[in-house]
Amino acid sequence: MTIRRTIGFSAVGALTWASAASAHGIGSRGDLPIPKNFFLVAAMLAVVISFFVAAVMWQTARLATMSQGRPLGGWTGRLATIGVPVGRTIGLVAFVVVVIAAWGGPTNPSDNIAPVAVYVVFWILLLWACALFGDLWRALNPWDTIAMYASGRIGPAKAPMPDDGRLLVTSHWPAVAGLFAFQWLELAHPEPSNPRVLAVAITAYSLIVFAAAARWGRAWIQTGEGFTVLFTLAAAIAPFGRDSNGRRVIRRPFSGLAAVPARRGLSAVVVTVIGGTTFDGISRSRWFVDAFGDVQGWERSAINTVGLVGAILAVAVLYLVGTRFVARIGRGDARRTALRFAPSLVPIAVAYSVAHYFSLAVFEGQSAWRLLSDPYGQGWNLFGTADHQIDYRVMGATTIALVQTMAIVIGHIAGVILAHDRALEDFGQKRATASQIPMLAVMVALTLTGLTLLLSA
Repeated sequence: MTIRRTIGFSAVGALTWASAASAHGIGSRGDLPIPKNFFLVAAMLAVVISFFVAAVMWQTARLATMSQGRPLGGWTGRLATIGVPVGRTIGLVAFVVVVIAAWGGPTNPSDNIAPVAVYVVFWILLLWACALFGDLWRALNPWDTIAMYASGRIGPAKAPMPDDGRLLVTSHWPAVAGLFAFQWLELAHPEPSNPRVLAVAITAYSLIVFAAAARWGRAWIQTGEGFTVLFTLAAAIAPFGRDSNGRRVIRRPFSGLAAVPARRGLSAVVVTVIGGTTFDGISRSRWFVDAFGDVQGWERSAINTVGLVGAILAVAVLYLVGTRFVARIGRGDARRTALRFAPSLVPIAVAYSVAHYFSLAVFEGQSAWRLLSDPYGQGWNLFGTADHQIDYRVMGATTIALVQTMAIVIGHIAGVILAHDRALEDFGQKRATASQIPMLAVMVALTLTGLTLLLSA
């Protein structure tokens, strides 16, 4: 049974069970027409069922082989000859436009393109696009483009350097720091959407990236720049990718994650993203708003900082404890196991992003069209969209809730199957299923957490 069928059967099972209680579907995130507990149990049951289906019908590791895919042919190379320079130009122009708008555009976030470009188009939509269509960021990355021209060596993005033990140079830990800094800005800073605050943040971050690339080479961006690392991981979900020889291929969705190298800091990258999104859900929950809704300014920032760090640490402890038991049952090394199983969390990270930000992307994303015609608040109408208004009827609450909920369910089912396949590869058939019971507990806990936060927002 393929990964696509396993995910499909389990997800459909969850929907069927939930739909049996109400033919009208989901009303909204916080107002389900069926008991919330019933729905939570249905979703967790889907994850558990996928575990048993995989244990019975998935007897040998196969995702690493699937990740090699089938070559797409020479036409993709010819397309890339045109597409990559165009992509680099678009990425560089967009970067310059956003930086100029952040420094010199209107101070009102709703009239400045920088906030929606950073928090919606870049942080949300681009991540999803990479998960659907492959590593689009490879062609768009403005930091890599600037580093390329600065080095005087025109060509594709450099291959990642092998992990040779240098913490700042070849591990993913600098990427962890960058992603945490961004999430702190988004979730804990008193004025995250202030264009001038964004201007300082983008400029400071870019200077750090350029300094690191100048010191250790352009290839550092592939392992040390946080967004490049995250988008590359998300792209491993997509059915379009590259095989071990660099050829463009089409493959089974999610299979590319089986070929992700176990580089130091990989677990921390995914845990940081999941923990940050988890705290975003916590900060929007009724009890958090009731407790801290009146606290403002840097005092609120301190509370949010503690909450953000706490959420990340909680996810880290859950994952590390789970993988330690996995290693003990599978008779493997705990540290290596934590790195090897980290790719199974990537679908969950993307699923959390969809669950928490889908409505934001659907509605606030529309403002990008208006601001694109007048990015600096000068009264322009470059593309004829300056008068565009957000259409809140473009998608109903039921559809949004369905997408959000199914994203969490499918993401966790994919995580279960990826972890099972990795266990078969590392521990063999005899110990694989038993070793995955702790990981199943981790997946169920994350499913419960994600859906509870989603439904209590």
